[in-house]
Amino acid sequence: MVFWVDGGRAGPLAPTGGWGRGVWGEGLRSFWGLVIDGEMNLADLFKFDEGAVELAGGEYLLREGEANDLMYVLLEGSAEVRLGGKVLERLERGSVVGEMSLIEKEVCSADVVTVGVCRFAKVNEKQFQFLVHHHPLFPLEIMRIMAGRLREAGGKVGGGVDRSIG
Repeated sequence: MVFWVDGGRAGPLAPTGGWGRGVWGEGLRSFWGLVIDGEMNLADLFKFDEGAVELAGGEYLLREGEANDLMYVLLEGSAEVRLGGKVLERLERGSVVGEMSLIEKEVCSADVVTVGVCRFAKVNEKQFQFLVHHHPLFPLEIMRIMAGRLREAGGKVGGGVDRSIG
């Protein structure tokens, strides 16, 4: 089932397809649908986002230590998360970055550098809260991403998590 949003109202679309137009405040217009059944790719929520950021290869989206109050969803292209020049993660369509800065209101913990031409959707706190409130799979997907990154970081530092404790 696919959902649409229009001026604060939400409702299901027919499973045969379609999309809705939503206004998320401050003049930002976005087209999106959320697939309830099956795998979720966050890029599908923002694929028609008219306010997406486009960057050429080798450009920085985020820099370690700099302030950031947005989460970004990679719509097209690929990028890398780097710390001290070391690649921590390769980002592909649907990957998110900046979620920690948005949630914690802290500076960026790593650099995000584009590998080729990329498009990123910007998600501010108001939009994030809307998605958390109205779409239960959205926060679950964000938590899965964060848990995966935490688990990966634990594996790189001191051998990982002791699985003998539950």
